[in-house]
Amino acid sequence: GETLIKEKSSSYLQGLSRRNAESIKGFMIERANDLNALSNTICILDFNAMGLKIHFEQTKSQYSPYLGFFLLDNSGKPVFSNLDVPFDPVQLHTVGELTNVGLDAGVKDVFMFTIGQEQIPTLLICSSILSTSKKNCGHLCALIDFRLIGSLLRKSNIETTGEVYLVDKKGRFLSTSRFGAKALKDNIPMNFIAE
Repeated sequence: GETLIKEKSSSYLQGLSRRNAESIKGFMIERANDLNALSNTICILDFNAMGLKIHFEQTKSQYSPYLGFFLLDNSGKPVFSNLDVPFDPVQLHTVGELTNVGLDAGVKDVFMFTIGQEQIPTLLICSSILSTSKKNCGHLCALIDFRLIGSLLRKSNIETTGEVYLVDKKGRFLSTSRFGAKALKDNIPMNFIAE
């Protein structure tokens, strides 16, 4: 009997883990698709700052997961941002690495972004912008409110005492825990993490 209970519990948790991973993967695929579509718009507008500003203002409701976007030219210099708060993308060491490699859309960094008094766990994703001749002409980067991933995970119910949270390879919490762990501030010992 005890072995059967353990096997059923293990099977349930593995299924839950797979479903959560698929939800996160789907969320990130949507973000990559957004960046690809925006890259096309940027090429059509030929990096025109006024045209980009108007585009983002008109389509703001379509970009609810995002805190903002910024563009870097091929040298890594910022050329446009729709952020309402001061932000220097050069301060993120991963942005400097973008100028060396043509990258597909992907997560480049996770950090705390401050808006007013609020600290928001944020994903930085970037994508190369290719000209019509497929030449890399810059990078589009987006800041994504990572609390949305936490919301997805909170919907996973493990009875009344369990919970699902996300950690990175070093054991750093990427989502908050109802037991008090703070995103990007607290760690869990690696021996507690199942591979």
